[in-house]
Amino acid sequence: MFSFGGTSPNASSGNTGSPLIRPASLQTSLNTQGQPQTPILPPENSAILTQNVDSFSSLSTDAKLEHLMRLMTSMVVKQDGLVNTLNTVSTDVSTMKTSLTNITSLVNTHTEEIVKLRTDLTEVQKGLNTLSQAPAHSQVPVAVTTEFTISGVPEVVQSAHHPQLITRLFDHLRIPQLRQHVIKHRVMQRNSASSVRATATPLSSTLARGNRGQTILVQMVSPQVRDAVIDAKREVGKINISQLNTGPLPADQPDVEVFVREFLHPSAYRLLQMTRSKLAGLKRGKAWVKSGVIFAKSNDVSRPIKILTEADIHRLE
Repeated sequence: MFSFGGTSPNASSGNTGSPLIRPASLQTSLNTQGQPQTPILPPENSAILTQNVDSFSSLSTDAKLEHLMRLMTSMVVKQDGLVNTLNTVSTDVSTMKTSLTNITSLVNTHTEEIVKLRTDLTEVQKGLNTLSQAPAHSQVPVAVTTEFTISGVPEVVQSAHHPQLITRLFDHLRIPQLRQHVIKHRVMQRNSASSVRATATPLSSTLARGNRGQTILVQMVSPQVRDAVIDAKREVGKINISQLNTGPLPADQPDVEVFVREFLHPSAYRLLQMTRSKLAGLKRGKAWVKSGVIFAKSNDVSRPIKILTEADIHRLE
């Protein structure tokens, strides 16, 4: 492949190649004081490299150059392959980085949603705790009670079935979670003054049915929980005894309406009766109670008036 003029200095010995020159790594070098140093390579590696170098030195100059050219060409090809591999790895790393970024964003979004849900649950739990502890930790006006009444329950419903009837009521009002906040219940005596005011309805409309039935007084843990029951009743509307009774009614027992109302303090009940008497005289308007406070309006378009004293009743005219 290549030719060079002249003869080799080793021509007389039959060696047409150049003199053997060992790599510096195989030579015993001198330190700064001129003392021999230990070879860099281990003895076994040094022997293998010495054998290869001896084999290479036996080649002619042209053969050596040709061999070196092949090695350089092979290195260029390998280098190009290495560059392609590195480019592929770089692309894969970029794709993986994008995927990790998307996963991180998704995790952050879910984490925010979980934190928000936990915050909402904490607020709900605080609200329930507030309702449960309201009697001990809040200032409740004297005129506000924690009871409500279930009136118009037929006599055929025995008192032993009243707990089940109360449970059915909470289920029907779609507030079963408030059943656990019932402190106690009892049947009110029909002839007592408290029994009369428990219905919070005019006696004329009650007696018109011929039998007022039983009135069950249910005490809750706080006025706020009791108000939640009353509000649920307003949303549901009319309730008949067949919807609450745990068993079939006798054939001669009509399916009467059951009334669920706030139990009033005596002073509030008296003020309510006076308000209703006033509206009856006017032959218009209506009155109702919410959280121990009486509200009334003289017609459908007027604004409700809060009745706190007898003087407020005159504002209905």
